[in-house]
Amino acid sequence: MPSSAPDSDSIVLTTREPVARALRSEFALAQRRQGRDAWEVPAIFSLARWCRERWLLTWPTQQLLHGVQELVLWQRAIEADGAAGNVLSQSALAREARRTGRLLAQYGIDPARTPCRSDEQEAFRRWHRQVRRELKARDWLIDAELPARVAQLIEAGEIRPPRDIRLCGPQSGLTPADRRLLQTLEKAGSRLQIENAPARQPRLTATCHGTAEEQFRTLAIGIRDLLLTTPDDGQPPTVLVVCPDPAARRMLIESVFMPVLAPWRLLPGEGLRPLPWRFAVAAGLDQQPLIAVALGLCGLSEQDNGLDDLSRLLLAAALWTPAQRELAARADYTLRRMGGTRFSLTALLHALPEPLAAPFQALRAVVHACPRRALPSAWVAHFEQRLAALGWPGERPLPSAPFQARQTWEEALATFSSMDAQIGPVPHSQALSWLREIVASRPFEPRADHDQPVQILSPEDAAGLAADHLFVVDATDDRLPGPVQRYPLLATEALVQAGVPEVTAASALDCARRRVAELLARAGAVHLSYAEVDERDARRQPTVLFGAGLTWARQAAEDPLTAAERAAGAGLLYLPEADPVPPVADPAAEGVFGGVQIFKAYVEAPFFAFCRFRLGIEPLPEPVAGIPASAQGNVIHEVLEAIWCELRTQSALKALSPESLGERLDGPLDRALRRHVPVERYGRWLQQVERARLRDVILQWLEHEKRRVEPFEVVAREQRVDLDFEGLALQLVIDRVDRVQTPLGVRHLILDYKTGREAEVRGWKADRLQEPQLPLYATSVAFGGLGIASVDGIAFAHIKDGHPALAAATDWGMGLIERRRRFPVESWPEQLAAWRAALTDIARGFLAGEAGLDDPDRHRFGLNRELLDLVREDL
Repeated sequence: MPSSAPDSDSIVLTTREPVARALRSEFALAQRRQGRDAWEVPAIFSLARWCRERWLLTWPTQQLLHGVQELVLWQRAIEADGAAGNVLSQSALAREARRTGRLLAQYGIDPARTPCRSDEQEAFRRWHRQVRRELKARDWLIDAELPARVAQLIEAGEIRPPRDIRLCGPQSGLTPADRRLLQTLEKAGSRLQIENAPARQPRLTATCHGTAEEQFRTLAIGIRDLLLTTPDDGQPPTVLVVCPDPAARRMLIESVFMPVLAPWRLLPGEGLRPLPWRFAVAAGLDQQPLIAVALGLCGLSEQDNGLDDLSRLLLAAALWTPAQRELAARADYTLRRMGGTRFSLTALLHALPEPLAAPFQALRAVVHACPRRALPSAWVAHFEQRLAALGWPGERPLPSAPFQARQTWEEALATFSSMDAQIGPVPHSQALSWLREIVASRPFEPRADHDQPVQILSPEDAAGLAADHLFVVDATDDRLPGPVQRYPLLATEALVQAGVPEVTAASALDCARRRVAELLARAGAVHLSYAEVDERDARRQPTVLFGAGLTWARQAAEDPLTAAERAAGAGLLYLPEADPVPPVADPAAEGVFGGVQIFKAYVEAPFFAFCRFRLGIEPLPEPVAGIPASAQGNVIHEVLEAIWCELRTQSALKALSPESLGERLDGPLDRALRRHVPVERYGRWLQQVERARLRDVILQWLEHEKRRVEPFEVVAREQRVDLDFEGLALQLVIDRVDRVQTPLGVRHLILDYKTGREAEVRGWKADRLQEPQLPLYATSVAFGGLGIASVDGIAFAHIKDGHPALAAATDWGMGLIERRRRFPVESWPEQLAAWRAALTDIARGFLAGEAGLDDPDRHRFGLNRELLDLVREDL
């Protein structure tokens, strides 16, 4: 590459855009090395970009359609034809037809002269004719036709050819239309010089890894070590990472690369620092968080919105001030606890605190005014009103990358606004679908103001690029060579005759061999790797394209030092031999409040109790479709409280027939349903179904209680108790207390209703107190106001459809209904003492700062499994 810019009549053309980008970067680097602060932009273009710019400079009367406008024509032709009425996704079929139509233009294939082997191929002929008629009638042009159109303009003298053209990059990527354009340029007087890279003999290493994650972690470590050994001139080595499918691997690559190659991006406030790698093919604009929020706003409806869409709005940091972020997060938590996965904007407003209500009320007013049908330009105006109502993209100045994303978003809106003639008036759902199509198909990679020495590309994009180090990952025989290209809407023999590559196994293999040769020709060192097993644990074999006799060495992916150890070795971090959790000096001052869940979490692992009740970490509620179990349980609790407040005794219960008992339930049940399962939230039909189910479950339970052996009286219902236990301030709610007439005299029994999760009586064993709630009540609660001197028994009341059951531990003998023990008690006073000792040890351990976690794998399916994400086993 020359160190000075080519003159205005001399240009560099490349066969692919990545090659042009690399040459422009190389030119800029040469200028900086010469100490220049400014220089003329070099005339380096990909052939496709040069065609577009030359065509635009002719001030054409034709309109060049972008990809989505072209897609509209195909989808409209398919819908009008009617032959694809039974196709599951006509939009996917339209994309395939657009892809095939572009191929026809690039390779000069006339579908009318190709054989038809199926109804689909015959239908494609009709669609193609319809699209061509509309393009001609409207004087529209598609990208694939630009090389031929530019060639015509050169022949007509409307485009002056450059004097000198230097062609770089592999010529295997040129289509017949590209080749005809180059021939036209030569005939018009251009001197065409084709640059062929000198063949190199790179060093080859090949390694095999257990899993894909190990492969990419080893890759990241290798790249890190290369970049850390930058030579004295300060220019890092050029690194190409060739991956058969970079888009599919993007998430894995970034998750593995981030802590190794850009650990600063994991620190608060450091998210704007640069990345040393770049993907040759950018992700869609819709993958940008700021744009995802905008699309979510555009997609809102007044009555039916997904929880994910609402959460994305509430948790969008850019929209809110620091003070508002906590309020928005609490609103998101409230929505998740409400149950269900679909919400109206009215339900959202009920969950919002007052400071956030005003912008969402303005948004609801705009959404309410949403037109039934409108042109794309009108929809753009409506979407902009939605964004303005909620203050998108926020009041603070945007950093560089989000600022660029917003600019690209405005370009996408302008593109959609220009589609009035293509799609006409459409409803909201179709307008949103087309906008999403435009945004998703628009690649976005923020401009970097720093060197990015690592590029991640496909083999096609990497061909023709020079590299000091070339890493080829996923080098397996099922990826290299790749699969045969399928064009089901055209006969294969027509594709072969036209010279379309990779449409047969033989041509795909030839192309793969050619790409490998092109990669090796410009690489200094080549590092091959693959994973022995894929994500489905299937065995994989290495490719033979780089040599059948290549030795693949097995290599582990373990980094010899953890990040913490490296930081400690550099004097940046102190790692004490012991790092104890400080004890709780003042529970109230530290904000330690709770109930029996402190004991339950501690029994599972002290670490969980520490996280939840000292650090205040609570996992987000898992959203569920339909009515949440908490609402169902609340209804049952309230109905039983009302029933026993009225009946009080078992004798009064037995005096009622099932029909009379059902009539007694109706009033309390309707009141509880209105409170916990409102029609406005769940709809009348679902509420009525749930009413019938709960009525039947509660009746089953009350009929079950008629069978209890000893007469009883309910003396307390939903009793709230504040308790100080070993210095812990606890707030308790006791579901029910019965006064029971036993052969040994009056006894008092505490019942805990279980309407959802199973609870086993073996959890009452003092040496492993997995169910500490009732033992805590029995040993600690003072019932002086009720005239109860002591508790003589505890019981789980399992209120389950078809399986009501009482599981008890008492001091007066056998079970409450069946004459058999469920939990053996040899001596009630000794049992109480054992429970008291176990509970005391738990409370003292928690207050002393115990926070151990013996084996994380034991808790993978436990109640606090979400907190295992906080465990760093390598530290």
